[in-house]
Amino acid sequence: MVGRQILAAVVLGALCGCVHEQNYRGAWPGRAAPRSRAGRSAAPEAAAAVPVTPEPERPLRYTGVAGNHWVTAVRERGARVQLEDQSVWAIPAEDWPVTQVWLVGQKITVTETPAGAQPYRLTNADRNTSAAATLVSDDPR
Repeated sequence: MVGRQILAAVVLGALCGCVHEQNYRGAWPGRAAPRSRAGRSAAPEAAAAVPVTPEPERPLRYTGVAGNHWVTAVRERGARVQLEDQSVWAIPAEDWPVTQVWLVGQKITVTETPAGAQPYRLTNADRNTSAAATLVSDDPR
């Protein structure tokens, strides 16, 4: 992308007759930023970056654990499953082959799992299969 920008600058400059290498010294790959007469870099010094510690993401809590649920939609070839209570679940890639064949109306139970990447497990009682899951949304919109 940078190469295209440089090429465009050179072509445009050649058309107007104003290209001179030292005018573009900072833009040429492998070249240092232009220096001022004092010998220091002409580029403005970056402000001291203050590290920002992001707030840890809290997983959504599901209140319908151990209840009887059913599938209302399977999206993205098994990557997302929606239940009748409008909850939407993200399924890890290794379980997509399992969930992509789940059908609307099939009975699902949701259970909590021990600490790990996926805090829940969706079990399809009609197919006797299960998949790890993370609650993405209580409302799919």
